[in-house]
Amino acid sequence: MTQLSVFLSNSLGRLESMTKLLADASVNINTITILESGDYGIVRMIVDKPKDACKVLQDGGFSCKLVDVLAVEVGDKPGALYELLKKTKDAGVNLEYMYAMTKPLSQKPLMLMSFKDIDAAEKILD
Repeated sequence: MTQLSVFLSNSLGRLESMTKLLADASVNINTITILESGDYGIVRMIVDKPKDACKVLQDGGFSCKLVDVLAVEVGDKPGALYELLKKTKDAGVNLEYMYAMTKPLSQKPLMLMSFKDIDAAEKILD
């Protein structure tokens, strides 16, 4: 999957302005998470038209980049996430961050995961 990462100042109306640009461009947000760090934040989103969305945001003055992430099904049972993370750790593939998909593509929970070596992680988790 392709994720949008947007660097955003933590100021009144900035998130609203960003989402208005996307709405005006008919871009649908499937999931979103925000990491706040004082005066700034990083917005990570999965949208239906990532390339179009990134261009619209950049044209609107936002710092946006496209990032490949894996959408990984996780069993809906205790220990399922642990088992998945143990596989990547045992293979020496470090997880950078993850968040849950709020609009799942299947019946199982999905975790969106970023790895330095996404190809290696995909082989391990496939």
